[in-house]
Amino acid sequence: MSGAPDGPSSSTTRPYATLEELLKTARKVFLVGLPGTGKSLYVRQLVRLARSLGMTVSLLQWDVARTAFEDSPHAIATYPTENGVTHPMVRIAVGTWAREAVLTWHTANRTSNSILIGEIPLVGNRFVELARPDSDRVEAVLQATDCQFLLPVPDKTVRAYIESERMRRLRNPEHERELKDAPLHVLTGIWEELAHACRANGIAGPNLEPGPHPHYEEETYRAGFLHMLRHRQTTVLHVNTVFETDGVSAHELGSATSELTPLASDVARAFATSEALYPTATDLEHRVNSWFF
Repeated sequence: MSGAPDGPSSSTTRPYATLEELLKTARKVFLVGLPGTGKSLYVRQLVRLARSLGMTVSLLQWDVARTAFEDSPHAIATYPTENGVTHPMVRIAVGTWAREAVLTWHTANRTSNSILIGEIPLVGNRFVELARPDSDRVEAVLQATDCQFLLPVPDKTVRAYIESERMRRLRNPEHERELKDAPLHVLTGIWEELAHACRANGIAGPNLEPGPHPHYEEETYRAGFLHMLRHRQTTVLHVNTVFETDGVSAHELGSATSELTPLASDVARAFATSEALYPTATDLEHRVNSWFF
């Protein structure tokens, strides 16, 4: 197993050039961060760049994977979504499946000209299993130098623009998956969850406003995610420019891209594993609340 990375690298001026450089060596690239920080835009750009290099692209996306779990009969009956928020047990089961899915993809594509591109929210136990170290077979894969985690960090102006665009597209979607995008109250709630976790662990940025409803602060955002990514090869993309999308949805990736999606048997197995690990409501609450590790 490779050792933990020395520390994050950083890109401030040409984020797309950073993506081009990563594709020279990376075979697994995970975009990390909250909804509304531009992850989908960078996924789209990575897909386009990878295809231009003749690479076969596979995707691992939180919104796609969680839907398969949320829509399963077991979840509908036992772990329903409430007010747009995925049930804690569903979040854990999705993460349990994701680690195995990454290992399966890696094994099948070890010698091919392929790349796996993922979107990893982390906060609130959303795919946090891909950042949390473990003793299983996939840990070496996730720590390897050809597995890169990218953290876009928008400044306040860009963040505000992305949020306004999200609200506009929720009202008038340009792609069916935009209907699954987190609404503004969920974005706000997730950001507050991160900000409070940072403050509680003494790593809040200097400008984080006190009080029950903290406003987005980029240094706190960066510090919080780097804390969770300390066991992974990570690059920070400082975003201070709004990139025009020419009216095309960031979800528009083309039919040539395949996606890692769980089968019904995968969903059932992941639920069984997760329920065995966290059999009581107290166990489940403790596990979900420890996402900021």
